Amino acid sequence: MDDVELIFLRGAESDLIEIYSRYLDRSAEAADRFYEFTDSRLDLLQISPELAPVYESPYRRLVLGRYPYEVFYSIENRRIVIAAILDLRQNPQQIRKRLGLD
Repeated sequence: MDDVELIFLRGAESDLIEIYSRYLDRSAEAADRFYEFTDSRLDLLQISPELAPVYESPYRRLVLGRYPYEVFYSIENRRIVIAAILDLRQNPQQIRKRLGLD
């Protein structure tokens, strides 16, 4: 599949800003490292949308490796719709609720 468009739902955009701000409270360097790493993973996702395993239809989840976050997304035609970026350390039921799966 060729590069596809990334669409952030409002909640996912807020998640990203909140996480970035938390790292920024530590240091600008930590925030920039998080942003650059996340951006590189999203670039890879655009090239290969099926990179991440299915979490529960319609969502896939991309683990951000060195960070305790996952990107929850769906593939819709020629778009990747980012629904949420969530902390793995929270209750799994909270994740399901946030994604509207419960």
